[in-house]
Amino acid sequence: MSEASPFELTEVVDLPIGKPIETSLDQTILEQTQVELNVYLGDVSVSISELKDLKVNSIIQLLQKVDSEFDLKWKEVVVAKGRLVAVDEYLALEITQVMPNEE
Repeated sequence: MSEASPFELTEVVDLPIGKPIETSLDQTILEQTQVELNVYLGDVSVSISELKDLKVNSIIQLLQKVDSEFDLKWKEVVVAKGRLVAVDEYLALEITQVMPNEE
């Protein structure tokens, strides 16, 4: 039969219920996490006939104007709005409004 060894208990601290424990390591990991964002350009309705007739170089006009504000989404949540701009040979979104956090 093995003998029990004495040990010392450390102090237990009460933490607020429902609040996560946050350390600098947690914050570092969080800040380095990559998320996928989507720019929502708009909608259009077409008939089945128009859909069947689509081919290379067909143009489908959206309802939104070129200088409209477009939604920047994370999952299905709008996190910002902006205007499309050209940066070198790429499209980019110039942020015009950041949505407030809903905490």
